[in-house]
Amino acid sequence: SGRAHAVKQVALDGSEADGPRIRRTWCEVAALERVNAAKEPSTDPFAVELVDYYSKEDPRGGADLCIVMTRAKENLREWAERTWATAVRPALATRQCLGAVHGVAQCLTSLSALGIAHYDLRADNVLVLDTGN
Repeated sequence: SGRAHAVKQVALDGSEADGPRIRRTWCEVAALERVNAAKEPSTDPFAVELVDYYSKEDPRGGADLCIVMTRAKENLREWAERTWATAVRPALATRQCLGAVHGVAQCLTSLSALGIAHYDLRADNVLVLDTGN
C-alpha cells in the first residue's frame, strides 16, 4: 500500500492477567478485520488498516501478540495541539478541530453499523493519517 507500518505488541508473561490481555487483543483484531472487510477503497472513514497479526515466543519465556497496522502520523491530541499552536486565525483552528470531531463521529457511526463499540475512546486513541484531509 506504500504506507509505513506500526506493530502493537502485547507482552504475555504467563500470569493470570494474560487471559484478559489475550481476549482484548483478539477482539481488537476481529474488529479491525470487520472494518477492513467493510472498507470502500476511496471513501473509507477508517484511519487504521490491519496488515497482519501473529504471536511470537519471547526468549525470556513469555510470548508477544503482535498486530501490524498502518502507521499513523500522529494521534488526535497531538494533531489538535499542533493545529492550535500553528493557527494564524483561531476561528480556522476551531473549524478544523470541529471537522475532526465530526470525522470521529462519522467513524463511530460506521463502527456501530458494523456492531463494533469502542470502549476506550479518547484523543490519544484516535489516529490521524497524513491524508491531506
